[in-house]
Amino acid sequence: MFAQVVRRIVTIALGAVSAVVGVLVIFGALGQITAQSFDVMGLSVSTAFSELAFPARLGWSMIGGGLFGVGAFLVAAGIQVSRGGSDGLVLLRYDAFPGGGELSISADAVRSIVARASMETPGVCSVIPTIRLRRRGWDIRCEIVVASDAELAALGGDIRERVQKTLERHTGIPVHELRVKSALSIAGKGRVR
Repeated sequence: MFAQVVRRIVTIALGAVSAVVGVLVIFGALGQITAQSFDVMGLSVSTAFSELAFPARLGWSMIGGGLFGVGAFLVAAGIQVSRGGSDGLVLLRYDAFPGGGELSISADAVRSIVARASMETPGVCSVIPTIRLRRRGWDIRCEIVVASDAELAALGGDIRERVQKTLERHTGIPVHELRVKSALSIAGKGRVR
C-alpha cells in the first residue's frame, strides 16, 4: 500500500514538471516569454527560441504541446482516486506476492462480500451495501429489509459481527464504521430461518 502511494506521488510530480516545461516551451517558441538562460547541473540551457526560424519554432511548440499532454496524462493518472460508490473501480491493489504480481479487489467484489455476509443472517430479506475505503478502514452502510417477526436488536449485532469478520478476513483491512439502516418487510415474514 505504501509503495502505491509513493508511486502515485512520483507520477503526479513528474507529470506536473512535464506539463510546466511543456507550457514554458510553447510560450517560448511563440515568443511570449523573453529568452532565459539556466545552468542545470553544469549544463547551460537557453530558451532563445525567438532567434530560430519559423519552422524550428513550430517544431519546438509541438514538442512543448507533447510534453504538456504527457504531463497532463500523468497528473490525471496519479490523481485518479477510487470512490467507494462507483461500480467496478479497483479499491485495493496489493503488490504483496514475493515473486511479483498483484491482487486487485474491486468495489463490486467488496459490496458482494458485504451483501453475502449480511444475507446469511437469519431474518434479513434484502441488503443494499454502500462502501467507502478510508485511512482508518472500511466505512460501510447497509440498508436492509428484515422480516416482520425478526428481532432488530439481535439482528443488528449479528450483521455487524458477520460483516466485520468476513470483510476483514477477505481484505485484511479493519472495519472502522458499520451503520445498519433497517426497514420491515411488508410482504409478510420474509426469510426468517
